[in-house]
Amino acid sequence: MMIPFLLKVQNNNVIADYYVDSNLGNDLNAGTVESPLKTITTAISKNGMIVALKSGSIFNENILLQGIGGLKLIKYGGGNNPKITGKYDILNTNWVNEGNNIWSYHNTEMPEEITNVFKNNLPLTLGRYPKEDYILNGTCTISSIAPNINYADGYWTGSELFIKKNGYAAATVRVTNYINNVISFPNLDMIPYSGCGFFFENHINCLSVQDEWAYNNTTKTLYIYSIDNPSNISYANKINNIKIFNSSVIEFNSIDFEKSSLDAIDILFSDYITIKKCKFKYIGSNAIRYRTVTNLTIDNCTSINTNNNFVDGCWFSARTPSVVMAQKSSHVTVTNNNISKCGLTPGRLVNFNNLTGDSFHGVGISTALTDNAVISDNIIDNVSYCGIMWETTGNALIERNKITNFMLNFRDGAAIYTWSNNATYNASFGMTTHGGIVKDNLIYQGLNGVDCFKGDGYTNTFASPTSNFAFGIYNDNNSHDIIVDNNTILDVDFGIFNNQGKDGGVTTRIDTINNTIFINGKQGDNYNYYGILNASNDYTISGNIIAMLLNDAENLIAMSSITSTSYAINNNKYLSPFNSIKFNFDGVNKSFSQWSVISNITYELLNSNLFSNSVKPKVDYVKIILNSTKNSIIINNTSLPYQDYVDIDGIDFGTSRTILPYKSLILVRKEN
Repeated sequence: MMIPFLLKVQNNNVIADYYVDSNLGNDLNAGTVESPLKTITTAISKNGMIVALKSGSIFNENILLQGIGGLKLIKYGGGNNPKITGKYDILNTNWVNEGNNIWSYHNTEMPEEITNVFKNNLPLTLGRYPKEDYILNGTCTISSIAPNINYADGYWTGSELFIKKNGYAAATVRVTNYINNVISFPNLDMIPYSGCGFFFENHINCLSVQDEWAYNNTTKTLYIYSIDNPSNISYANKINNIKIFNSSVIEFNSIDFEKSSLDAIDILFSDYITIKKCKFKYIGSNAIRYRTVTNLTIDNCTSINTNNNFVDGCWFSARTPSVVMAQKSSHVTVTNNNISKCGLTPGRLVNFNNLTGDSFHGVGISTALTDNAVISDNIIDNVSYCGIMWETTGNALIERNKITNFMLNFRDGAAIYTWSNNATYNASFGMTTHGGIVKDNLIYQGLNGVDCFKGDGYTNTFASPTSNFAFGIYNDNNSHDIIVDNNTILDVDFGIFNNQGKDGGVTTRIDTINNTIFINGKQGDNYNYYGILNASNDYTISGNIIAMLLNDAENLIAMSSITSTSYAINNNKYLSPFNSIKFNFDGVNKSFSQWSVISNITYELLNSNLFSNSVKPKVDYVKIILNSTKNSIIINNTSLPYQDYVDIDGIDFGTSRTILPYKSLILVRKEN
């Protein structure tokens, strides 16, 4: 049962059970505002329900909340939020000069792994080889790679490998042996695909550039390459800032979390957890990770530079169905958060072999194994893989999210992606993605952004060409009963992909309606580009606008679908400079005229009379005006920039137009 908090705030004075000030407090004090405590741990041990942290305070504590039945951590006083950090400072005098610009720091109490090292509170670069791009993997087994390299035996023993296993997953593992140019390591969960790559990292032999670092976890020694004595160096030492276990009714409000070694907040077997107005920065793994949680609310938070995800509802040994069902969560709400730079630190991603369990890499919000999730009004930018993943999630509402610059370092994903397990799991354990509504989201700029990994780790022969694309919305294997409605998708290669069933499962009952899709063909002329690619059964595709803006009609496939016992494709509108734009129905390419005679299919080809038979369309024949804000905007025509344009319904622009939040206006130049 939820226990309400009673909190009074008057003139910035917060009434609380205990007050904590890291600068002026003392744990022998009474804990009043005039005589505050010094540590959060002491305040919690006194069983107060409301603990107020002084603004500007910095707490370096591992905080375990176990068996707690009501606690609120809040801020008091004006100024910066109080901060909980995992940082450990190294004295400048504790560095040892090893020669050749290598300096070492040894401490037997250092953690098993170090995820981040800082100088003047800014992250340093983990040493890697090669510095740019990847080494092709060569002959692979589940525990070895034999690439085409040549170093002395033992040269790379003890280093780490960052391995691309396939298009969407990677692993970071320690090298147990390097003999005869064969690299051995603990078993992966799969053999890496042919055409993937790897690089060495986190080893003294990788250091050759100022301020690069490496950590030997056997000897507990940190190395830094520096021409001078290193100064102002720190590392992430605390595994979690906060760990919550078997607790209920806990709230964090206006607290900053920084520099945890793994997750900032780790939640397990708990309910009614609220995280509001908090900031997360330089987190070693996930900002917030949950398993087996009911009624989790994450609202109005800011996150920048997490090595993995902002929110991670992780699988945690999900390959065993009975374990999975014991770990499902429900009623998770993630709203109004501003999320950027997830998984962009090379080699620091969480992986299947890590202590943190099964997870995907560089995702803004992941709600795996969660029923009744609400993901809305979030801004997600610059993520290594997907913006939102709601795999094996039931009855989700995903709306009004803005997702930009996604899939920067992985493939076979999307801005919004879901997937379900195979048919046996679905039937026996209810592990499906179902009952979801994906609506009013704004998606653009897939496969854009900083190439922070210095190469993508794949050859041209990797997998199939379609694996190279950025999808806007991707409903993958065995998902069902999903509505994809009124989303705006621009500057991607595939607009919406409803994939087929797999391993005996069926992808079915997916309605794709009223979406606007703008395809510009970023991969060049060697690929087919799809507005909507549908391989599901029992579906409706209706009321969509698909603009295909390339110079090669052979690559334009506005829509591809399969036959089924129940389907409807109608009232869609297509805009292209080429009348020969293709459709694909049941595996056969068809022209517009052929498409129109298929049962249950109606369409409208827009502005076909505006284009001649020339290879290239007219200059600026299409303009798209995007409203990327959460408020409606008015576009005026006072200087007549749009006097020669009509909208997709052939109506003149007029004096002004109103564009709703996260929507767009497509304009086409009129025939002269």
